[in-house]
Amino acid sequence: MWEKVVTKELKGAKRFLDLSRIYGRNLPVPSIIINGRLVFETTPSPEELKDCLDGLLGEAGPERT
Repeated sequence: MWEKVVTKELKGAKRFLDLSRIYGRNLPVPSIIINGRLVFETTPSPEELKDCLDGLLGEAGPERT
């Protein structure tokens, strides 16, 4: 599951404040948080994002079929 937080909308602004409190600072925009961990503070290249996701999927164990 993923969630896009749009800070120009009230719901998104509240979520941004909640996340900022969790991390103890205002998060940069854009930010990518995966499994509760701030992974990117800027927009990653497609290769960086793919490598990160591949690594996280590898941590999850073998694929289930």
